[in-house]
Parts: sequence; structure tokens; C-alpha cells
Amino acid sequence: MQSNHLKATFYVSNNRYTFRTNDGVLTGHCHAPNPARFRRALDAQYALLIEQGYSPEIINSPIEG
Repeated sequence: MQSNHLKATFYVSNNRYTFRTNDGVLTGHCHAPNPARFRRALDAQYALLIEQGYSPEIINSPIEG
């Protein structure tokens, strides 16, 4: 039996992130000027994707406006 390799990629820069899944089912973004609020949002989304069976990866990258 072949395993299902669900992945989610986060692109993170300056208290902003975007993410997408390799199956195209989920996408999203967040911008929070407060670093603590941003970190909580990122942590919550990361945990939710794990619960849904995805393997998240964080890439530090400039995000275009």
C-alpha cells in the first residue's frame, strides 16, 4: 500500500505568512503586526494542519505584497 504524502508549505517573512498544501485543498495567509500574535497564529495553523494529516514545512522567504 502506498502512503499518502500530504505536505503543507509555509512561506514566512516579517510577521506574515502564506501557506498552501501540495494537494491544493488548503491555502491561507496571515499578517499580524504584533510578533506575539503572529507567532500564536502561525503555531495554531501549523498544529491544525498536523491534525488534518499534513506534514508542514516552514520556509523563510520574502513575501510579495
